[in-house]
Amino acid sequence: MIPGFDYSIFLEKNLIAIFLIYGCSFLYLFLSILLSFRPLRAIGLSVAFGYLMLFALTHGAVEWMDMYLQYARLVHDRGADTRFYYLRLALLASSFLFMLAFGLKLSRDIEQMSKNTCRFFIGYAAILFFLVVPVYLWKGSTELKELEILFRSLLGFPAAAIAGMGLYKLSRNSYYENVLPEGFGKHFRWCGYTLIAYSVLAGIIVPKGQLLLSPYSNQELFFSLTGAPIQLFRAAAAFLISYFLIRALALRISQRLLGVLSTFFVMFFILAITGYISINLIGKSHEKAVRLSVEQRDIAYLSRTVNRLYDVSLDPALSADRHYHDSVADIYLRELGAAIGEIRVMHRDVDMTEEGVDEAWEMATIDRIALILERQADRKGSLNTGELDEIKALIGGLAEIHQEKTDTRKNTVAQDINNFTMLWIALFVLSVAGFVFIGYTFHKILIRPLHALRAGAEHIARGQLEHRIRISTADELQELAVNFNMMADSLLDRTRGLENEIITDALTGLYNRKHFYIRLELEINRALRVHSPISILLIEVDNFKQYNDRYGHPKGDEVLKKCATILCENVRRMDLSTRYGGKEFAVILAETDKQGAQVVAENIRRTIERRPFHGEREDAAHNITVSIGIASFPADTKKMKDLIKMAGDALYVAKQAGQNRVCTHGD
Repeated sequence: MIPGFDYSIFLEKNLIAIFLIYGCSFLYLFLSILLSFRPLRAIGLSVAFGYLMLFALTHGAVEWMDMYLQYARLVHDRGADTRFYYLRLALLASSFLFMLAFGLKLSRDIEQMSKNTCRFFIGYAAILFFLVVPVYLWKGSTELKELEILFRSLLGFPAAAIAGMGLYKLSRNSYYENVLPEGFGKHFRWCGYTLIAYSVLAGIIVPKGQLLLSPYSNQELFFSLTGAPIQLFRAAAAFLISYFLIRALALRISQRLLGVLSTFFVMFFILAITGYISINLIGKSHEKAVRLSVEQRDIAYLSRTVNRLYDVSLDPALSADRHYHDSVADIYLRELGAAIGEIRVMHRDVDMTEEGVDEAWEMATIDRIALILERQADRKGSLNTGELDEIKALIGGLAEIHQEKTDTRKNTVAQDINNFTMLWIALFVLSVAGFVFIGYTFHKILIRPLHALRAGAEHIARGQLEHRIRISTADELQELAVNFNMMADSLLDRTRGLENEIITDALTGLYNRKHFYIRLELEINRALRVHSPISILLIEVDNFKQYNDRYGHPKGDEVLKKCATILCENVRRMDLSTRYGGKEFAVILAETDKQGAQVVAENIRRTIERRPFHGEREDAAHNITVSIGIASFPADTKKMKDLIKMAGDALYVAKQAGQNRVCTHGD
């Protein structure tokens, strides 16, 4: 706080900047909705937001009209035509209608309001427009302020409140996550809160009048309580509404960057126009102060001349010489007449509507002095001292009023200069804050997603194909992230396919010998941690070479495939079946001791033995048998190589014992 500085006067004198920011906020909202119409149409919200777009356009126009009125009053000391005020009121009412339509349509689109409720509000607005307003005008009332109170209280307040509640409901809907930017729910929610606050600022705090709550809740009372005009808070609410909605809408990068750049130009334009108006006001105030100083000098000259004339009329020596007395009096009277004429000319050049009652009184006083002087000039003989006393009294009154006006005008000039200084300080602070805010927004909508894209590319380059870039900006960066993730998915699928080819046997579809070793090592390590047994089976198809020689390799391949299928059918999902060699298979039985492994191995052996394997079409069914060797961990050994060797030794024993049998290590 600056001592001696009146912030209320400062804000009142700079309402133009407030109205300009107010209107520009809604203009940005209008353009943002227009540019994001395609994604809004894709999610079925284009009609509702179309009404909001029309509200932003019409209400922004109203605020710019208020800015023009303020500009005309301050700079040109004039108002506007009556038709201008009617147009302003029509746009204001239309904007509230569009806001109501937005709230109702949005509530219907997200199924938060019944048809009957919508019909009630539509009928309510129709009655207000087509019944209340015509009756009000039919009664002969031409006070537009009263109509504005009606529109703000009965239409603006419910419209903004319904729209705010609709946006709050919309913020809780997750259906739009893939179309709107990340965090759209938070921005819609805060926009809803701000709209509800705006309904109070624009619909409850109205111009002072006699209708509804206006005698108790009006702009004048608000200003007296807060020291700030209500337009300041409305402009702040409009800025926040526009900001939150723009952040929630799907805009392209070029559009967002264009918005950021245009914000810079708008800020410079505000600086320029407010500076121009302030300098203009300082010039006008100084010009008036100079004119008052000249008039005060002329009035002082009048006072001195009248005093001399009065002294002449009372001087006995001059009265004795009548001829000399009359000549001296004529000289003073001519000087007074000339001075009065100059003052009258100066007053005629002044706009009477600007200066008001004081200027009219001064003109009447000057005319009265001129009339008395004319009578004195026409009178032959001695001067009338009574009329001279009246002239002295009138000039004294003029001098007193001019002194007050001069002091007031000098104070006004000082205030205007102080206002100009404080305005530039305030705009500089706001500009710095605006640049910081724009920089933060720029970083959030562009720099941060680019960093995420770069980090994602680095992860992929390091081989971390499971990494995914999560960008939800609803613009080109999100499309790039989606394409990047699709590329990563394709690379991951291809890599996994190659890995499967490396560890999978192409003929049987089982894992190969390499994967058997890797998996066995992992299972042994796990068994050591949890103290559980593991068993492995080494399986060999008996007499497979003779079968191949008799029926050919294609039939031999079919035998291997069927054996692989039987293995998978007889083990659990937690177990692992692999092709160990040309005619050999290996099975890892997790958490299975030697006795359990014998049961599984015997089931496999019997199933293969009973399954018919055909040779050529004319040949009878040929039975295939297998020999199986078993070794268990930790019963036989705790080393992987020894475990495999012991299972191989058991398989050798089974083959030497006549094939088609199961042997365990130690048999």
